[in-house]
Amino acid sequence: GFLYEAVAHTPKGRKMTEQIMGPDEMKLVSSLESSLQSGALAIIFMVSNPGSFVEHARSVLPADMLNGPGAIAIVSYAPNPLVAFHAAGVDKGIALQQLCEKLQISLDETIAFGDGVNDVEILGVAGCGVAPSNAGEEAKKAADVV
Repeated sequence: GFLYEAVAHTPKGRKMTEQIMGPDEMKLVSSLESSLQSGALAIIFMVSNPGSFVEHARSVLPADMLNGPGAIAIVSYAPNPLVAFHAAGVDKGIALQQLCEKLQISLDETIAFGDGVNDVEILGVAGCGVAPSNAGEEAKKAADVV
């Protein structure tokens, strides 16, 4: 599941968050540390400055959470006010690999479409990764076709 934090706990911030995720999937949390200890597979924070939030997170999190096989992935959606933390091994590319294994389909037979940094992994593992011309630079680089 997902956890959300609206840094400015204002009615406007909460409304925007609910529009993105839906009120049933959202839980307001008080800190980055408590969120990461919750056991969620992905945590998305709504922040006013994604760049400084990522820097802060990297400065306060233990080294073993940032490096090695159990490292979390930190994804900034700047200029949008969102930063995501994914548990180790949780991304769209791994999901596609697992689905193909279960359905006994070769990855070479798949096509994935994506436009953002959260799509880079799936664009890379799919047989053909497609990004629209208005996609972010990371997605374009990972795609086979733009």
